[in-house]
Amino acid sequence: MTYVILIINELKKLVKEIRRYYFEFITGTLVMFGIFLALFFGLKNFGGNNIASDSLDSLIVGYILWGIAMTSFQSVASMIWDESQKGTLEKLYLSQLGIEKILLAKVFANILFNIFFNIVILFLAMLITGRWLNIDFIYFTWMVLISVISLIGLGLAGGGIAIIHKKVTSLLSVFSFGIIGLMALQTYPVNIFSFLPYVPGAKTLIGVIVYNQTYPLWWYGFILLNSLVYLVIGLYLFRMYDKKARRLNKLGVY
Repeated sequence: MTYVILIINELKKLVKEIRRYYFEFITGTLVMFGIFLALFFGLKNFGGNNIASDSLDSLIVGYILWGIAMTSFQSVASMIWDESQKGTLEKLYLSQLGIEKILLAKVFANILFNIFFNIVILFLAMLITGRWLNIDFIYFTWMVLISVISLIGLGLAGGGIAIIHKKVTSLLSVFSFGIIGLMALQTYPVNIFSFLPYVPGAKTLIGVIVYNQTYPLWWYGFILLNSLVYLVIGLYLFRMYDKKARRLNKLGVY
């Protein structure tokens, strides 16, 4: 119950920060949506009548999934950097809940808001482009949740690096934009690319929404197991860097 209250409080804090820094939020949203529109209409005009409608639909869903992936992966490292900058990182360590639970609560609240926000953006994208997709949003939400678990793990690993080195924006940017290319890979049936983080779930969502494909139940179990493995690895690396930071007395250093 205490952990649920923590997540709710983090959601309230997130909403208050958006209201406080609304200009930054609105500007960032307009920029991201503008990039999407430029890609969509650029591809449509460049391809002309030869462009397949499925390609346009894939772009819409893929861009939304990329936005969710980017925020989910960057959230942990960004939070640690932000807390270090404010000088409040050490205070989080004094909580009886522990730093890991607090960070996971922050990330989970961030992901819940991010999914809701991107669903709204998806509706706007369909409205402006005129490409109405048949989406089961319950299926969409739980598939995103089991897929981003792997990115939370990678984010924890990046967060551990951030505790030591503080600024890791270059590393985060490389991965965030690199995942665009990874999402073009085929992950089903099982091959070497199926073991990448997040990508199997994203490709499955695109396959179901755009191409009306169906997948066996074991495939969803594989996606969940794949995500959990990355989460465990991420937690291990975070704890390793956390111990090193304490030993080097770098928690309060910015």
